[in-house]
Amino acid sequence: MGAIQIVALSLVLSCLASGAAAFREGEFIPTARKAQFHEVRTQWHDLMGSHCPRFGQERLVALPLPKPHESLAVKDAYKLQLSFDGDRHVTPWLKVLGPGALPVPVVHVTLRRAGEEILGVVATVHTAPVEYEHQHKALVDEWLNASAWPKHLLIKYHFISEREVDLDQGLYVLMAIGLGSLMLLILNAAAGSEAKLARFLSDITSEGGAVLGGGGPAAAPPELVVAGGDRSEVAPAAAWKGGGKAE
Repeated sequence: MGAIQIVALSLVLSCLASGAAAFREGEFIPTARKAQFHEVRTQWHDLMGSHCPRFGQERLVALPLPKPHESLAVKDAYKLQLSFDGDRHVTPWLKVLGPGALPVPVVHVTLRRAGEEILGVVATVHTAPVEYEHQHKALVDEWLNASAWPKHLLIKYHFISEREVDLDQGLYVLMAIGLGSLMLLILNAAAGSEAKLARFLSDITSEGGAVLGGGGPAAAPPELVVAGGDRSEVAPAAAWKGGGKAE
């Protein structure tokens, strides 16, 4: 992977990390619900804190379901959908009333966490265990009574911790790797330019030496001044090579 791709990946990961909310232990997680009945879906409705999960804590709540404007017929189904952490995690539609629904349902919501963040949510519908029927008998009787509204749906929140990774530290490492790769790329490019510049200067120097070294007239031999009598005479140095006077 090139340096530019690594830097781009680091920026994308930093944006994603900044978009995810961080929760403290025991903090309420914003939750909303939506219902579907008579083949019509309602709008999202925010839940009160008493019905929301608390980060990192096991919790059992009784969520009130308002009565539909029109009574449910025997063939009508009532489905529920939950949203967590500002619609970042949304469950599928869960059938809790009507044909095919369990007599006394309990919705199990499993929230996957890593450090201070929520990674995902899974929701499934199960039959209420016998101890729930004894501990929450009034709610069970209410649920089984078709005319009793609002009905209270039992929801169990459960957290599982995955391998905790310090996302900030990971992003710093990725950015450091990207910047290091980018600097290496720049240095390699600079080294290539320096070699080209050196060859260019070498070519210019060699061409200049060739111009200065050849093609001009031959230089005259040095002259030798001979002192004699009452006057001086200038004679070519080549004439005195034999040691005698030139004739």
